[in-house]
Amino acid sequence: MAKKGSGVNSIYDLKGKKVITIKGTTGAQALAELVPGAEQIKFSKTYEAIQALRNDQGVAFAQDDLLVFTMALYNPDLEVVGEFFNSTYWGVAVGKGEEDLKAFVNVSLRLMYETAFLQDSLRKWWGGGVLDEYLRRIEKVFHE
Repeated sequence: MAKKGSGVNSIYDLKGKKVITIKGTTGAQALAELVPGAEQIKFSKTYEAIQALRNDQGVAFAQDDLLVFTMALYNPDLEVVGEFFNSTYWGVAVGKGEEDLKAFVNVSLRLMYETAFLQDSLRKWWGGGVLDEYLRRIEKVFHE
């Protein structure tokens, strides 16, 4: 995520630049692995990171896609930029050996997708380019 018009178009544009992250997150870990030349400015809270980005303490904010897409909805001066760089899977926890429950959750999620309930719910609460990009990512998950 970066300020609109920042010129940041890829994670690889961040080499040698200050990049805002949240301590201990997968976004910070992935940035360190993919662009070791980026200087991380670490914060504990998302609101601190967003404010730091606005105050030009860094050129971008590297974080999980769901969070940056949500932040883009509420911060029109910021935008999600670059490619998807951090495969972080979200899931529902099911106890070991609870195969029936696992199957039920998997079937329920697939049904939500196939009946367009999932997409319609996202359309109800999200909008614009953020929604389009997130729907593309969901489409990819269910077609792998």
